[in-house]
Amino acid sequence: MAKRRPSLKRPRITEEQVREMMRMRRQGESIKAIAQAIGCHRQTVRTYLKEKRGDILADEVRKEVLKGELLGHFQELVGFAQVGLKSRLDASPEEQGKRIPKGVREPGPVFLEGVLGLPCLGSSTFMSNEWVRMYNPSPKDDYLMQSLMEHTKDLPAWIYWENWRKQVAGYEASSREIFDWLESKMETDLFDVIDLRQTRQMRLWLFGNILRRTSNGGAEELRIKGDQLVSSGVVARLPGETEVHLIVAQATNEASSKVLHEYLSDMLQQAQEKPQWSRLQSSTAELRLKETQLELRRIAKEIDAALIGIELMRAFPRRCSLCPV
Repeated sequence: MAKRRPSLKRPRITEEQVREMMRMRRQGESIKAIAQAIGCHRQTVRTYLKEKRGDILADEVRKEVLKGELLGHFQELVGFAQVGLKSRLDASPEEQGKRIPKGVREPGPVFLEGVLGLPCLGSSTFMSNEWVRMYNPSPKDDYLMQSLMEHTKDLPAWIYWENWRKQVAGYEASSREIFDWLESKMETDLFDVIDLRQTRQMRLWLFGNILRRTSNGGAEELRIKGDQLVSSGVVARLPGETEVHLIVAQATNEASSKVLHEYLSDMLQQAQEKPQWSRLQSSTAELRLKETQLELRRIAKEIDAALIGIELMRAFPRRCSLCPV
């Protein structure tokens, strides 16, 4: 009786080989080329690709979505480099000037016509808002800055940026300590006593007054008008030279407004007794020195020049925490 020839079993196809088939197919390789590379029959390749057709299409969709997300990410970084980063270097404008505000400014050179690194002297709220623009960016802007640095480590802009930070370090540290102190203390003192938005407005007024006084700009006074606390600083002039003054707080009644008035006056007194007050005075004076301003101007121009052409980049090397892939 003739012996039965043993059947030849084809080797088992692994998941890794299936993924390789799919990868090669996405790249446009023929069935024959895939079979030769994997070491199996062409029909085996067809069978597995047919079974995985849905996965292949899903991979293609994911690939296109990620490409779009990545392109959007790069475009956002470019926009930040042209506007957000340059805005931190801008000299503060005159309060009544016609400068285009941050966010709608056309990409271009940094604004150098003024004192660099310091809010321009103006009303208390104006000065505090300018300080926030320069030294207290939003968490999103912080993430974008870190991402831009990760993607463009080789740009000379970051060497100049570190030099800029060193020049303003003393002012930034002393002013930030007072800003953070006001924030933490007022949140504790006024918790559940006044609307959160009014707490922020009062904090900005206080901080702006500190910036004014340490810049030898004099103090703004608070006037009680019924249940309102109104600052003496002019925040706008309407047609016909009508002055608009800031409402610092809206109390529930006149008695409450007097309590708030005493509280804000006491906070200013406490701030003046803190060691950061004198440090802020001296660091402000140092930034105003002619040689310091010349150096800041030189650094700002170097950063601006290093960022020219960044909008032409279609991709950035390296990854960052915000990359969608």
